[in-house]
Amino acid sequence: MGTTARWRWLLATLLLTGGLAQPARALQALTEQMPPYNYQLAGQPVSGFSVDLLHALLARSGLALRGDIQLQPWARAYQNARYQAGSILFSVARTPEREQQFQWVGPFGPRTIRVWRLSSRTDIQPRSLQEASHYRIAVVRNSASAQQLIRQGLAPVSVNSEEDKFRMLLRGRVELVTALDLGAAFHMHQLGHGLAALTPLFVYDDGEQYYFALNLATEPAKVQALQRALDQMRQDGSLEALRRRWLNLHALPPAPASGATPS
Repeated sequence: MGTTARWRWLLATLLLTGGLAQPARALQALTEQMPPYNYQLAGQPVSGFSVDLLHALLARSGLALRGDIQLQPWARAYQNARYQAGSILFSVARTPEREQQFQWVGPFGPRTIRVWRLSSRTDIQPRSLQEASHYRIAVVRNSASAQQLIRQGLAPVSVNSEEDKFRMLLRGRVELVTALDLGAAFHMHQLGHGLAALTPLFVYDDGEQYYFALNLATEPAKVQALQRALDQMRQDGSLEALRRRWLNLHALPPAPASGATPS
């Protein structure tokens, strides 16, 4: 073997075995429109509780993002995070169906999902999922709510985004939606309505919390560094301070002008 060939062989061996340090790759952040955890208003960057938390964790752990946070329809963001190395997806309910699909950092936020109807539809009064199964229920495609309802034998109506659920409800195309309290308030604001236009019927799921989900190919050291940073924020009170700032109805952005119609 010649000198050049020998050096190429040695370099390839070191790279494959980890004997030569490779530059750390930045993370690609993916998320959806799910206020107040993560959302984007027209002409503004992606913001929200989870966005601020992610930036704080990155600063504490010495990690960085690759480009801007990508806001995508949930089904696309979910698939991209599963198959693109270096991806970090948020905010994600850690359900049994997803457990082996990602590495996890969390938990960091509460998740209480209610079933809602229009307040004007006083004829709709289900008190359980079994009674709600007689109605059309809108859920985001491939979301935790969709997976949970299907697991329990229901056939929900799948849409592409959280806001689409409320558009369909307002147009009478479905009778019920699933949503967080703050998410329901935000989307009704954005569609020109107040939260009073909705009535919560019952809580159907409060057994999960939100996490960051990292692609399985992500280096374990990065996952551990982010988890340590989150644990530190929990201990020093900065996580709770961030929650108080974001997770309340007063944190909602301004609504469109009164009388705006759903697009």
